[in-house]
Amino acid sequence: MSSRQDTTSPGDAVGTLLVDPVTRCTTIALRGEVDAGLEGELSALCSRVVLDGAEAEHVVVVDLGAVTFMDSSGIAFLVRLTQRIAPRRPRLRHAPDQVRFLLDVTGIGSILDVD
Repeated sequence: MSSRQDTTSPGDAVGTLLVDPVTRCTTIALRGEVDAGLEGELSALCSRVVLDGAEAEHVVVVDLGAVTFMDSSGIAFLVRLTQRIAPRRPRLRHAPDQVRFLLDVTGIGSILDVD
């Protein structure tokens, strides 16, 4: 039996939230185009991270492996997430080149741990 808990409903367009109390890891797996059209969903996802288990000792991972596009709304989500879980820093995994470019250009990469 898995200890992972998927707290995102199947219809969510932007991604899933998985909380694993055994490994103390909360993973946000984003997918598709992360843009202004998803701002409300991104905001709700950020709130759920805090409410649904990103406890003080949890590592918060943002998996960007399935992201095909990201604009400033995605960057704003990462900033909000970083502020909400401070003093911890989110870990970004599998960031596509386009996202890495945005992180570098905006300087936001300096407040995140990018694998």
